[in-house]
Amino acid sequence: MRDMGPHASPTGRRSELSRTNDMRARSLVAFTLLAQMGVGAYWTLGVLFVWSWCQAGPAVSHQLTAFGWPAIGLIMVISILASLFHLGSPTNAWRAFDNLRRSWLSREILFATLFAGGSMLLAAMQLLGFGMLAGRGILGLTIGIVGLVLIGAMGNTYRLRTVPAWNSWATLASFFATTFLLGALAVG
Repeated sequence: MRDMGPHASPTGRRSELSRTNDMRARSLVAFTLLAQMGVGAYWTLGVLFVWSWCQAGPAVSHQLTAFGWPAIGLIMVISILASLFHLGSPTNAWRAFDNLRRSWLSREILFATLFAGGSMLLAAMQLLGFGMLAGRGILGLTIGIVGLVLIGAMGNTYRLRTVPAWNSWATLASFFATTFLLGALAVG
């Protein structure tokens, strides 16, 4: 006999509610993995930028990383758009910022927005050669730190007291490991 599951109708077809819940869950997985990839790629590209600058000079460094910076911004925009599919009413997404003092989820959304905007700003500055090099470096490091804080907020969102296996340092460690693994794979 076929297992119909909790959301199946008597005819064996999955209910509309089940399909909606699946889409909402998948959108969170997409957001999480894409944001981790974006932050990891940002740090991987940053290390590559500095290393190539020291080894071969600024021209090679800029040429080597030129297309990576805008790609990171695009990845982050896609990740944030994916997260909107989790919401019942995306027009109320701005309300996520109401609880920054107490909610890791609110902080996660704030830092994802800041990292996405900052990485796009830096990409534009790099491509256009806008601003002094030292200023772009300081901005780049600041954006990178915001990205790490984003990953910390993501990990803390999942550290639930009610789920003892998740309420440990291993949750944060796995989020950071996934971040740097996906980032290195994305940069290639």
